[in-house]
Amino acid sequence: MTCLRKRKKLDLVFVLTASDSVYPQELQFQLNFTKEIVRKLDIGSNDSLVALFTYNKFFKEHFDFKSFSDKTQLLQEINKTAPPVFDGNRIGRILRYVKRRMFASYREHKSGRRSDADFMLILITNGRSQDAVNEPARVLQSTYNGIITAIGIGPNVDQHQMQEKIANTPSRYIGLNTFFELKDSVAKVLRDIRCQGNILRLCYNAKIPLKNMNIIFKG
Repeated sequence: MTCLRKRKKLDLVFVLTASDSVYPQELQFQLNFTKEIVRKLDIGSNDSLVALFTYNKFFKEHFDFKSFSDKTQLLQEINKTAPPVFDGNRIGRILRYVKRRMFASYREHKSGRRSDADFMLILITNGRSQDAVNEPARVLQSTYNGIITAIGIGPNVDQHQMQEKIANTPSRYIGLNTFFELKDSVAKVLRDIRCQGNILRLCYNAKIPLKNMNIIFKG
């Protein structure tokens, strides 16, 4: 199976939950998941660049696209991530913040956002958002023609909210019972990354193993 991406370059945003319902080990599971994705990518100014945010009722930008073009340094920085912990689960707020910080035209040169790169956001949560999510998710997807992969963990997640309002399609939603299971989702997320666009649905429907995919970049 061949999956086509429009461009070779990718701007990838990780948005991790840091609410007070998340234990330190569960944060570490999220960071381990992030590192596993990064290890599988080519990192560099002509390949993939990564930004990392954490959120609860507040939010924190840990680094942006221009911060690291070296994979070793990027992995080391992910290891250092220590977000402030508060209550709350404001997904709509963090999505608006990501747009404002990373994708508003006046900030493109500051954040490292590349106009010739594909865009993907990976969101992790363990509960229902306490604010509206539909509009900020729609703007990110429609304005920047990107993908949001939403990962919901545990019984308090609103699956309809995640599937239909954030991910915009059930195929881009991953439901898990525990943070420990994130390690089993790496291959599916990599399929999202490597099969952006209309071909994505064909990859899912055919249940193509990642190792059997040929990635062709057209641009």
